[in-house]
Amino acid sequence: MNEFQNEEETISTLSSLDSVIFLIDSRSSMFQPNEYYQTAFENSLKAARLVMSEKIVQGGSDQFSICFFGTNESKNPHNFPSIYIHQELDVPGIDDIQKLNDIQTDIDQNFISNIGHSTNDQLDFSQIFFTCSTIFNKNTVASKNIFGNRIFIFTCDDDPLKKDEKLLKKSVDKCKELTDVGIEIELFAFSGLEGNFDHNAFYEKIISQKEEETENQWREHFSEIEMTEIDNFNILLSKVRKRENKKATLGTIHLQLTPDIEIAVKVYSSIEHDKKAKQIYLDSKTKQEVETRTKFVEQLDYTEQLDGKKVVLRETQVGQCFEYGGSYILFNPHEISSIKRYGPLGLQIFGFKPLESLKLYHNVGFSNYLLPNENFLKGSTTLYSALYQKMIEKKVYAIALFKLRKNFGLRFVALVAKEEILDEESEQVSPAGIFVIKLPFTNEIRNIPIKKNVEKIDEQIVEVSKSIIKNMNFHFESTSFENPELQKLYHGLHQKAMKINLNQDLIQDVIFPDWEGLEKADDLFKEFVDLTGVSYQTEENRKRNREQQMQKKNTNKRFYKTERLENLKSQDRKNKDLIKLYTLKELKEFLKSVEVKFKSAERKMSLVEKVLEYFSNLETNNLNEQQNNN
Repeated sequence: MNEFQNEEETISTLSSLDSVIFLIDSRSSMFQPNEYYQTAFENSLKAARLVMSEKIVQGGSDQFSICFFGTNESKNPHNFPSIYIHQELDVPGIDDIQKLNDIQTDIDQNFISNIGHSTNDQLDFSQIFFTCSTIFNKNTVASKNIFGNRIFIFTCDDDPLKKDEKLLKKSVDKCKELTDVGIEIELFAFSGLEGNFDHNAFYEKIISQKEEETENQWREHFSEIEMTEIDNFNILLSKVRKRENKKATLGTIHLQLTPDIEIAVKVYSSIEHDKKAKQIYLDSKTKQEVETRTKFVEQLDYTEQLDGKKVVLRETQVGQCFEYGGSYILFNPHEISSIKRYGPLGLQIFGFKPLESLKLYHNVGFSNYLLPNENFLKGSTTLYSALYQKMIEKKVYAIALFKLRKNFGLRFVALVAKEEILDEESEQVSPAGIFVIKLPFTNEIRNIPIKKNVEKIDEQIVEVSKSIIKNMNFHFESTSFENPELQKLYHGLHQKAMKINLNQDLIQDVIFPDWEGLEKADDLFKEFVDLTGVSYQTEENRKRNREQQMQKKNTNKRFYKTERLENLKSQDRKNKDLIKLYTLKELKEFLKSVEVKFKSAERKMSLVEKVLEYFSNLETNNLNEQQNNN
């Protein structure tokens, strides 16, 4: 990696283990179909299967478990009734996905006949939570490098204890034990056929508000999924993905308001590039993962390269040089490291400016998001809240110096306080809090010269141009455009991993121009052409130009190939070292042109020998002809 690589490319979520138990209610109420023939059980199972399938394709070490409660059969270490562990906590595999798919395909045969519903509607959630705790504890890998242990509850019963106070106390106590050791509980509630889901009956007592959550965020745990909605599964899947992909902190740093006052804040990445998963190199024989090592080889002169000599250097012998004033300045690895570690860690506020002075073009990178870390430094939440409220009230932002990691460069940033933004369906678009906007340095801002004496454009042309722009204007949201390259990649990986045939035509590439929309403004384009005389390139012209460019490119390739073959026949024919510099493809092309047979898998040195043999035979034949003529 380049030592001076942009720091944005080095930021990524922490690689740590995430463990999730899908706890699915399996009583008869979950199997009641709605008017669209969908059941809460089927949708819950489908959501779990899709999330686990995505994890298989994306790779990683996240672990999942499937546990049914309210069943007729029992399968758990403690022999508790009505609790059935279908899948132990582990990294999902193709067989696990296939088993879930078999249940979903034929629920009557593969679930109701084998596992069944419990005849008792009253449940003991303390036993269910104890079983979940055992699942987490049994897995030795899950106890190390944990990012989060979570339980996802899918149910349409708002009072599984049937108002039993003893069971309620036991369940709440057991739930508190889970939360004390860092196990989080998430609820996915379906409204039952008899009415709305009442969160106050039981689940509000076991799902507590997290330290960093606002009241609205906590209430999101109880956002109800209406079974009467036609797209209810899409809503369920969206919520499962949102909570399963828990955001990891980039780190905790100090935010210094004055030399004597500072708080601890956690730094999050608000948005990231979705990149292709890194490919893994395997040994072709053993199929085991291989380790990649880099060696630095000293560059030798031309003759020594032909002799195959090379000198391998140690990392300490390799430095970096930069051109300055016509000279190359050399830095050793220690000096490079010292340069990168310049400046103090954390955020240091210099002052405040009016919010209207911050322009859109000042943002030169992805923003970060700050939350107080009370566990790291007591009082951080109170001071963070006061700073946030005052910045909102006075409509100002803070100028600060930002350094997240030791090997990151210093950057001036704007700390902007933003209120929570909700969409039309009361879904959170942007959270409330303080955002870190990266500001440009002076040499990163271009000064574009503006000509003073500019020819005045005809007013009619201006009006037509305005109409064209108005017709082409649309509301842009980056989240509305999925990357077609990534879609095709994961589509293919999913097809390969699951051994199924998927239709590639289902992938819609929405980044192409809207030709239908442009055709609506066709009259305006023609009017603009008539007024300005600028050529209007139609789709046919564009296609013709592309064909001409490809033809020109192929002609250049043919000319280059012909020139190389002529050189081989003339000046390079007697020099073995020069012949070795030709590529394998060029040698094969030459042998084909002179009708010398060779094998398709033949090695390069063998082809070189055949070329030399051909020229030797050619010279012998020429000499024989001359002697015969004499």
